[in-house]
Amino acid sequence: MTTEEGTTEGQYISAATLTRLKEEKGATEEGPQEESLTTPESPDTAMIVGWGSRDEVKEMANRIRRFIPGGKDLNDQQCLAFAQYARITDANPIRGEIYAWDSKGDGTGDLVMCDGYKLLTRWANKQAPFSQWYEDVETEKGDIGKKCFILRLDQKPLLQTLIQAGAPWREAVDMIATTAVGIVTKSDMFSKKYKTAISPPKGWTWAQVAEKRALKNALNRSHGMPSPGDIARESWMVGDTATIASDWEECTPEQSPEERARLAAMHARARQQGPDLRTPEQVLKENGELLHGT
Repeated sequence: MTTEEGTTEGQYISAATLTRLKEEKGATEEGPQEESLTTPESPDTAMIVGWGSRDEVKEMANRIRRFIPGGKDLNDQQCLAFAQYARITDANPIRGEIYAWDSKGDGTGDLVMCDGYKLLTRWANKQAPFSQWYEDVETEKGDIGKKCFILRLDQKPLLQTLIQAGAPWREAVDMIATTAVGIVTKSDMFSKKYKTAISPPKGWTWAQVAEKRALKNALNRSHGMPSPGDIARESWMVGDTATIASDWEECTPEQSPEERARLAAMHARARQQGPDLRTPEQVLKENGELLHGT
């Protein structure tokens, strides 16, 4: 969700949001629908609309609780709502493509969701490789602001031309680089409703959140917005290997997202190639190389 200032913030999941996303995706489900999973509509609990198998959504919710940072802090209905969102968008939560957390950190607050930045950066790098850096920006008292600079590789010849023509490096960069600002506001960090400070996503600082908001905004300006189809395809691609949900089933919470991706890619290639005729020694050697990136 984007505010008027252009910063990207978490989304409160609601039935209306899920319905809009389903319509934008244009997805349809064949066959009879199972009974919807619903909870009473309230400020703290979002309605969950059952678009698909109850068992599939529950299994995804269980995996979300195990895999995403802060997943253990979500209550059952929050996990189910986030599983529905992942299903509708075709984003891969096990890989960290989308995140969710409870605003109070104990399952009694609001469910907040945001898209991961790694998917967007992978997609953008395929369109045009780029470099990035950040600077602090002045904000209202209590807010945190970061400015992101994006310099595409295909813009570097022009940068060199300007510098050779006598332009100072910083002036040339300001002329060519795409910039955008990300702001974390006081209201992001403090809940008036619960009168308590809100913790940033697990493992992050609020300054890092501001940087990633700036990065997303800058990439949207420099590279454009990926379509829902682009997002779905990129979310399940590992390098040039297309994976499916079952390829990720042996991943564990102890593995890093990169290790999970390599393991899923290994299973995907085995599934696509059919019967494995390699010797046990060859399998051991190649699997070790895939898992350890050597």
